[in-house]
Order: sequence, then structure tokens, then C-alpha cells
Amino acid sequence: MALRCVWLTLCALPALAQDGTRVDLGTHKLNIVCTGAADARPVVVLEAGGGGTSAAWSSVQAALPSTIRACAYDRAGSGKSDPGPQPRTMDAEVTDLDALLKRSGIAEPIVFVGQSLGGILARLYLHKYPDRVAGMLLIDPTDEDSVVFNLRVNRWIKVRDLQDSLGEGARAVAKHRQENPVPLGKRPLIVIAAGKRPQPPGTSAEQWLQMRTERDAHVKELSKLSDNSKFILDPASGHNVERDNPKLVAKAIQDLVNEISSSRKSGQ
Repeated sequence: MALRCVWLTLCALPALAQDGTRVDLGTHKLNIVCTGAADARPVVVLEAGGGGTSAAWSSVQAALPSTIRACAYDRAGSGKSDPGPQPRTMDAEVTDLDALLKRSGIAEPIVFVGQSLGGILARLYLHKYPDRVAGMLLIDPTDEDSVVFNLRVNRWIKVRDLQDSLGEGARAVAKHRQENPVPLGKRPLIVIAAGKRPQPPGTSAEQWLQMRTERDAHVKELSKLSDNSKFILDPASGHNVERDNPKLVAKAIQDLVNEISSSRKSGQ
């Protein structure tokens, strides 16, 4: 599945992928770009939004201290990674990522950072590999109730109503949420929301006000995925906060890593 870029909630700004290490998964190779000390723990995993590549995180990685290990990657068929076996479902992307981390020697619990559509992938990864996730940062995340403009039906619809792999993934996280509303428990979670949202073409002021209000509420609601969470509204940034304000994202990552490291040292 080529994870799409649908205007409003799923798009990452286009950029060339970074040069990294191509790791052989057996059927295809994925490109991973890591910065920081190789022995640093926990490791931060950076998941781009729809249409995004490892380059989406270059400014964030540059803003992090060398004491933090942060790895961005290109999903199958994007950037410098090979196309993966078909069908390309969101579950296949999650399985790919776990194989990539293991073959890259990243076996410790991770801090999962997901931007936009990467927020759905983060939640799917958490459900499939719960013991591997020590904390999470969601950056203006897409959720199952986010709306996208569907050309086939010529109207705005919820992501969970899409009849494709993305819709299937959204329905899966919705089901997981019903079964376990707080999947992170007391593991730390930070949610950063964009403060700038341009009005989509063809929408009325009234329609856009309703859409924006609902979108903002959905993003904030995701902070309830943990009993130990923090919500940040960044008034200066649009949807791609990692590009508009990389220092804020880097600070949030450092806060998570520090909290997790302190908890591990105290044996919690």
C-alpha cells in the first residue's frame, strides 16, 4: 500500500529521503537513518506522515543532542526503500518496521514518534508490539474520525469510512480503542497539535469552522490514550510541526526520553 497524502490531515511536505543504511528484510530493503550515540537507550523511532520520507525528520534529528539515538526510515516503496510484497496494508507496514528495528539491533523499548498518518501507525504498532513501546509522541495525528476529501464519492468522509487499506487501519485502531481506551497505561504520551489550519478550497466559513473544531477536538482527545499525558497546542505551526517548529518536537522527545530513563533507573 502506498500510504496516501490526502489534503488536510494526512499530508507531509514532500522532500527527498536522506541517505542512510538499507537493511535487508529478506523480501526487500528499507532505508533507515539514525543519529546520536549508538548505545543510547531508549531509541526514538520517527514515523512520517502520508507521502513522507525520512527527510521529514532531518531538522528534528539535527536539533536533538548526541546523547539521544533517533532513527527515521522510509516505508516500503517510498524514499530510498524498495517496494514491499503486495498487498501493502498498514499491518504490513507495522510488521516491516518491527523487522527493520530488530535487524538494525534496536531491541530495547522504543519511543514512538508519529506525525499525521503516522499516528495511526503508532497505535497499530503499540497494539501489535505493546512491550516494545516505552512512550509516545503524536504530532498533529490523524485518527479514525479525521475527515478527508474522497474524490470517488466527491465529499468529505471519515478516514474509517474509506474502503481501502487506510480505512481498514483506521477501523482497526477504532476497535482497539473501544477494547482498551488507555493502551499506554501510565507510559508517557505527548500530543502536539497544530495551531494553524488553512481553510480548504471549496468550503464555506461555517463548514470550515465545524471541521476545524472537530479536528482540534479529535487531536486533543488522543491524549487520553495514556494516564500520563501532556497536550501541547503550538500556535505557530501548521500540520507539519516537525518542520515548522523542530525545536519544540526535539524538546518533547527529550522530555519523554528523560522521563523514561529516570523510571528505568528507579526500577519502575
